[in-house]
This record gives sequence, C-alpha cells and structure tokens, in this order.
Amino acid sequence: MGNLSAIPTLVGPGDVMILDAQVHRSVRMAARLTEAPIRTVPHNSLEVLERRVRELSAEYDRVWFMADGLYSMFGDFSPVGELGALAERYEKLWLYFDDAHSISWTGRNGRGHVLDRLSPAALEKTVVVGSLNKAFGIAGGVMTFPTDELRHQVFSLGLPMIFSGPVPPPMLAGIVASARLHLSGEVAERQQQVVDRIRFFNREAVGYGLPLLNESESPIRYVVTGRDIESTATLVRRLQESGYFVNAASYPAVPAKRSGLRATITVHQTQDDILGLVQAIAKWLAGGASQGR
Repeated sequence: MGNLSAIPTLVGPGDVMILDAQVHRSVRMAARLTEAPIRTVPHNSLEVLERRVRELSAEYDRVWFMADGLYSMFGDFSPVGELGALAERYEKLWLYFDDAHSISWTGRNGRGHVLDRLSPAALEKTVVVGSLNKAFGIAGGVMTFPTDELRHQVFSLGLPMIFSGPVPPPMLAGIVASARLHLSGEVAERQQQVVDRIRFFNREAVGYGLPLLNESESPIRYVVTGRDIESTATLVRRLQESGYFVNAASYPAVPAKRSGLRATITVHQTQDDILGLVQAIAKWLAGGASQGR
C-alpha cells in the first residue's frame, strides 16, 4: 500500500523509471499506475544501470531507479553504497527502495539495510519504504522521505493514504511497543543472534553440499533445486512432513531454471533446528523426495 501511495504520486509525466529485474512485484504494480515510461536493467548490474542513467538524463526531468534493499526471493542485497555514489554523481538520478525484508533485523535501531548505508548526500534524493509486518513483529508500513514537502505530497495525494482508515488502536499499541524495543539495547543483541544463526546455516549448508544460490548473511536462505514446479512442491511437502516449514519458489516468482527452497532464519531456532533442516534438505535432494511421488 505504501508503494501504491508513493510511486504514482512522486513520479511525474516528465520522469522515467528504471526497475531492477527482480524488484518487488508491488513496486512494479505501482509503477504501471504512472504516466512515466518504464525501463528494466539486469539484476544488480551497476554498469548497465549507469549507462541507462547517462542516456536517459538527456531526455527526462528525473530518472528514478527502483530496487529492493534485500531481495525477497533470493535473499541477496542491493549494492546500496554504489547506488548512492551514482545518485551523487548524476544530478537527475533519484533512488527508490523497497526495504521491507531488512527492517528490524539489521541496521541501527532496526532501520534496515538501505538507511544504514547511504551517505547524507544520497539520502537527499532517496525514498525508502519498509514493512512492519515481518521482523518488526506487528503490521503496517513505514516510509521515509528526504523532505517534508515530499512527505506531505504523498500523505495528501497518495490514493491509498486518502481512502484507507487509521491504524486500529491495538495494532498501534503493538507498533509503539516494538519501536521501544528497537530503541533499546536489546535489539542489537537480537540482531547479532540472527546473524550468528545465518552464518551457522551457511557453514553447514556448504559442508553438506547444498546448492545455495548465495551465501549472503540475510535471514532469507535459498537452496536451488532447478526442478520443475511439481518436483519442487513435492520436496517442500516432504520437508514439512519432517517438521521443517519452508516455501517453494518457482516460476513466475523466480526464473524457470532457478526453482528452489526458501527458508527463513530467526532467533527462535536453535543450532540443532538449523542443522536438522540442512540434513533434511540434503537427504531429500539426494533423491528421497522423488521416491514418494
């Protein structure tokens, strides 16, 4: 809802949008509601992006690049520092990040991956949208703007902002309670616990030969199966029957040849839990899942 409020309001008819190939679907939906043209660049390709920015800057008032801070399917990060440097170098380049998946578990006071890594100069041309529905532990969203004027513009003209109701009081109380926890020292301890568990998963996964798509230190862990949808779904069902809740990822959410298992690491899992998951995946990938079909 935040993306649907912000993007059609901020992007003018004289602007152009460049979307990372794997940006979240909600960003794509919102982009289509504008009058501005849309271009797409390969995932995390800074070279292609800079070439497009240079070309489009001669024709349009503003060039918006839209990406995720942490990509929701594969669990890899956006090169935020390098993107900020581009925004400083190119006057017409503005950045728009959906950072829903890194709010709370990373960044000072849980502010996420993007806000922790952009320079003050880059932040003057950056909008960040986040979610309180995930690691923050409650519901709702958050948006940050470089100026009060842009904030007022979205909150006054963004259609979902105009036609939706306020946050229900019990939910608001939960948001306030979570915010207080994030402003305390406790959140840093919890964040480190998450990172320790992620590193343990990565080490064990490599040791057991699991085909990880990447070894990034994010809670979203992706094991490539490369199988068709039916085989991947069967593998997921076998893991769930063994007591491990994982998601199946397949086309069109991911490219057809990159179907896989998507698991989330949390502070509530023990090392035994994580090791058991790794061992179960290794067992079924070795052929056990296909035997039950």
